[in-house]
Amino acid sequence: MAYLSVRWAASGEVLADFGERAFQALVDRHGNTAGALKLELISRGFGESRFRMRLLCGADVEMEDGDVLLPPLDLKLVRLALCPPDLQRDQRFVWACGQGWLKEVDTCLRRAQDPDAVDEAGQSGLHEAIGHIEVMRLLLEARACPDQAAQDEFRSTPLHYATLFGAEEMKLLLEARASPDKTTAYGSTPLHQAAEDDRIEATRLLLEARALCDQTDHDGFTPLHLAARDGYAELMGLLLEARASCDPVAREAGGTTPLHLAAYNGMPEAVRVLLEAGADRDRVTTDDCSTPVQYARWRGDWTSVSLLESTGIKRMKRHHAR
Repeated sequence: MAYLSVRWAASGEVLADFGERAFQALVDRHGNTAGALKLELISRGFGESRFRMRLLCGADVEMEDGDVLLPPLDLKLVRLALCPPDLQRDQRFVWACGQGWLKEVDTCLRRAQDPDAVDEAGQSGLHEAIGHIEVMRLLLEARACPDQAAQDEFRSTPLHYATLFGAEEMKLLLEARASPDKTTAYGSTPLHQAAEDDRIEATRLLLEARALCDQTDHDGFTPLHLAARDGYAELMGLLLEARASCDPVAREAGGTTPLHLAAYNGMPEAVRVLLEAGADRDRVTTDDCSTPVQYARWRGDWTSVSLLESTGIKRMKRHHAR
């Protein structure tokens, strides 16, 4: 018998043999517990997550993840299938995730609970766990899909939710390779969400993850449109530094540009930022053939009118952020 041997419980086929040196290398990489051995087996393609793996020793006694490996050992591996959908059980699981009940979530996952199960509202455990970092870690370790869309009318991903919650949650999802460009049922990306709610740190994280700056939602708006509409000058600066177009045209919304929206809503600081970026002050809309300055006059925003009529606005250099 090898120093440490692992075989399939059903067939007896050997999966891995560890001599003394190989075992020491395992200990150096992961540790000397049953949980560490599971990680090694996962890295070799013999499992997806430790929650669905059972290591049996002796008379088929299950080893807990924290049990120390004391060779020589001849272990059997059982890989569990996920539990089929069951609304009542799935509802309890998603509820536990939303409450941050780490121990109960861990117990459910060890019983081969599907980490992507949804409740009756169409929310997954990962959606509901936003705000509970350790629960999120467990779910992602169990291979919960970081891009799963909620099964409701909005179809938001966990990253959409995290954008409105906190940087730590966003970092965890992005590290798990959540896409920064997944859209809701209305075409909004997480960057649209961040821009609309003036989430500076969220915007930075998404741009660092190479989110698309000029993606349009179903109204034809880019994130810059949304930020300009509400006058979020600092956030606009981040988008422009990341090479967002300063003159995207929302064809589904009358051919408006961010400059039209800033002028229409009386946001002179946003007007200044766009003019410095080189926005076209003479572009007309397609629905009412208006220029930005006409909107500013209608609004009675004389500061914006002055900026739009001035020829002394200096265009600032735009630096590559990528």
